[in-house]
Amino acid sequence: PLMAAAQNGQATTLQLLLDCGAQIDSVDDEGGSALLHACGKPCFDTSKVLLDWGAGVQPDSKGLGPLHYAAAFGGYT
Repeated sequence: PLMAAAQNGQATTLQLLLDCGAQIDSVDDEGGSALLHACGKPCFDTSKVLLDWGAGVQPDSKGLGPLHYAAAFGGYT
């Protein structure tokens, strides 16, 4: 649920999940965290929530970090 909320721009849902104890730095099967999922979409609000909560900026299993995701896939300009 945390990663889905992050990548779908659901900042309010993300905040609620974190308030309820969701593990902010959990990863999927490929090592992608909620922050990586948020940065891979144009979801500035969810990325900010995660960073404000202290999300780690560790790379995925391919060595790609949040900045890579934002630049390559996030549509941030």
